[in-house]
Amino acid sequence: MINNPSALCFGEILFDVFGDDRCIGGAPFNFAAHFAQLGGEAVMVSAVGDDELGKEAIEYTRRYGISDAFVSTAHGVPTATVRVTLKDGSPSYEFGKDVSYDHIRVPAIKKTYNMLYFGTLAQRADDSETALDALLCSRAGEENFFDVNIRKTGCGAERISELLEYTTILKFSREEASALGGGDLDALCRSLAEAHRNIKLIIVTLDRDGSFVYDTKAREFHFSRRPRSTVVSTVGAGDGYSARFMYDYLRGRPIDECIENATKLAERICGQKGAI
Repeated sequence: MINNPSALCFGEILFDVFGDDRCIGGAPFNFAAHFAQLGGEAVMVSAVGDDELGKEAIEYTRRYGISDAFVSTAHGVPTATVRVTLKDGSPSYEFGKDVSYDHIRVPAIKKTYNMLYFGTLAQRADDSETALDALLCSRAGEENFFDVNIRKTGCGAERISELLEYTTILKFSREEASALGGGDLDALCRSLAEAHRNIKLIIVTLDRDGSFVYDTKAREFHFSRRPRSTVVSTVGAGDGYSARFMYDYLRGRPIDECIENATKLAERICGQKGAI
């Protein structure tokens, strides 16, 4: 059991733009913020632009108790923004090209963290792909948590397959299952576990139907209850769920308890505009 778990969080720091409003975000940043607020050590590996938004992003990073020791400055490109449109609380995204998170540098990691978090969006450019590969090859995390967030400008099937070879804990939503093979979700989980013996847990989120976790070693499914919150926006709910689940899991809590606590945090996030 780990009393104060640590998470190295690789990927984008960006601003979600809702009309005239903007909120700090990006799945890895959201995860790190919630993980730190729970009491864990959260360290970002990312890049921001040499601009006012970049300075603001660093201020938010420190405000939420996240280490920015491995957040570099990408000169000549802007800090990333994404325009978010909500329909019945569900978001659609419009991403910019050649932005700060496309130029993440290889960090000089000098310790092993309890987990390494990574997703898909920051895998669309060579610089950032190289940086993540370096972390995976150096075993920067005891657990490798792969959060599959399929976006129009994210990485493709070949890259996803490569990342699965390093993954110990996999998370995806029902909508993203097609990128991993599709079909019946129970069968998909069993198939992924058979193909990638390194995977210990598979977390599947089901929007208003809750979530489930497949324990690949015990070959057991664990199901959540249905969420009870009124949905304002689902932006960041999955990131909060992941952070709470992993914080408890790394501290040795039972899977069912991890799921319940993660569901409660996701409910709270769904009741607000903004991921944190």
